[in-house]
Amino acid sequence: MSETTNTMTAHPSVAPLRQIPTGSAIVSLRNVTKIYGEGATQVRALNGGSVDFQKGQFTAIMGPSGSGKSTMMHVLAGLDTVTSGSIAIEGIEITQLNDNDLTRVRRDRIGFIFQSFNLVPTLDAKANILLPLRLADRRVDKAWFDQVVTALGLTERLTHRPSQLSGGQQQRVAVARALVMRPAVIVADEPTGNLDSKASNEVLTLLRNAVDGLGQTVIMVTHDEASALRADRIVMVQDGQIVRDVLTSEVAR
Repeated sequence: MSETTNTMTAHPSVAPLRQIPTGSAIVSLRNVTKIYGEGATQVRALNGGSVDFQKGQFTAIMGPSGSGKSTMMHVLAGLDTVTSGSIAIEGIEITQLNDNDLTRVRRDRIGFIFQSFNLVPTLDAKANILLPLRLADRRVDKAWFDQVVTALGLTERLTHRPSQLSGGQQQRVAVARALVMRPAVIVADEPTGNLDSKASNEVLTLLRNAVDGLGQTVIMVTHDEASALRADRIVMVQDGQIVRDVLTSEVAR
């Protein structure tokens, strides 16, 4: 990771930290601090950072191990609490919500894609995709379901269980499960970490197409520079702080 960080930082086209326009922000973090432990064992995972994530944009969060990038994803998705500061999703300050309301926001407005897929092994692909809708007691929009499944190339795999699918196909199902809820934002935690290069490229293409073709907003945590360059924007985190915020169009391919 140090080689990646040095390459990204040293490149002359990488701009210093700058203010990103907030008019179309889906997720906003303001002065967010996250501290674990107390006294001599205290760890400041996030150190007062502020950042906005824009609607219809694919953002990659990068940083070395222990930089705070995963903590940033966990707090912006409501999976962990902050020590101080505020986080808003679609203008709703989730740091002020009670547990029930926060659960509803996570269920209805955030799509999750994890490195380990998190599919239910006893359910086929279709049932796994529709599971969040069933749990939320929401009606299935068949036209949208068909559009998502077709876009992800899963039409012929809907009756297959996870054990009958390749790693790339399982991650496609996970992407479809996230999209079918029509969330405000999809957060992806190292979504290619368990995949070979071919399947990784496939999943990154799916995320890219979800933004370009379906208007989705994606925030992805990754340690891999090549994966990050598939995004529109890279946010570099180090020692709990944002040290670079750059559009990938400014980075030489």
